[in-house]
Parts: sequence; structure tokens; C-alpha cells
Amino acid sequence: MINGFSQMVISEKQYNKAVELINSVHQLDPNSETVDDTEIKTELLYSRRMLRMLEKVQPDASFALKLAAQCQHISRWSIPRATFPTGKKGYYEWRAAIMKHQLSVTTSVLQQAEINGQSIEIIVDALKNKADKSNINASIIEDTACLTFIKWYLVPFAGQFDPEKAKVILQKTANKMSERGLKLISEIELSKDVLNVLSLLNK
Repeated sequence: MINGFSQMVISEKQYNKAVELINSVHQLDPNSETVDDTEIKTELLYSRRMLRMLEKVQPDASFALKLAAQCQHISRWSIPRATFPTGKKGYYEWRAAIMKHQLSVTTSVLQQAEINGQSIEIIVDALKNKADKSNINASIIEDTACLTFIKWYLVPFAGQFDPEKAKVILQKTANKMSERGLKLISEIELSKDVLNVLSLLNK
């Protein structure tokens, strides 16, 4: 398998069609959020934030890498965490089920956009193997996802736990990231509340 999005050929027409199809799936999300007085589907908002963060992580990102970022949480809402037992075992079962589902939806959407098979394979591989830091594509997606979490989702998430538990979660997030991704934490614009939570790592 070719390990590098730069070797894949996706036309602008194919990319735009794929984005249209991806967003149509995001629009099915029953959950919404209000941002700047505008209501937007939760996963569509997440997709746009991933794309914005990808511009920081990989300014010259190819169409394929942009598609991978936008598919990170595709159709995630369709299999709620609550449909699986509580506890670690139930959590990992849910993670496995949602990953299988999301990869299937991603493949279907990209096929409908007439993306070539090799490109689809590499995009799916990057989404499936984010823990593999030796996989450049997967590492970029993982860094993008972690930085997106830190910038927009860390504060409300950490607020559910006591400081020690929040610190553990932060450390696990940091461990997923590449050295380059960790460096970017200090380079992206973060709110005071986010910086306060991040300070737990130094305690």
C-alpha cells in the first residue's frame, strides 16, 4: 500500500461531490448546537472544525486528507454510547462497533463520489489506524482530532470529572499525539478556560 496522500489523485470535482455527500450524512444528525446564534448539526460542526484544524496541522493538505478529516465522526450519532453496557468492556465494544460503521459509511460515500479504490483504501486506513504513529496519514488525522478536542471540546468534557481524572484524560490525549502535534498546542489560539484545564498537566 502507498503510504502517502500525496500519491493519490482526486480531482476537484470528485472532492466537491464527496464533501456534498459527507455533509448530507452529517445533516441527518438528530443533534444540533447553536454557534453564533446559528443552529448547526453537531457532526457537521465537528467536521468543519476538523477541517479548520487540519489547516493548522497540514497547511498543504491534499483533497484526500481533507476528506479523511471530514469523515472522522461520520454517522457517529447513529450508534449512541448508551446502547452498550457501561464500563470499559461496553465502551470498547461501542468503539469497535462505531468504527466499523463509520468506515462502512465512509467507503460508501467515497464510492458514490467516484473516488478511486486506492484512495479510498488509504483514507480508510488513516481513519482506522490513528494509533499508529508510524503511519504519517493516520498521525496527521490523530493530531487533528486531538487538537480539535482540546480547542473546542476539552472544557465541557473535563468539567464532568474531578481534577485528577481530568488530568489522566489529558495525558491520554497527549500520548496519542506526535511530537509535532504536541508542539502545535502552544501555537493554536486557545481560550483562557482551555489553558486552565491544560495547566493540570503541570501539576
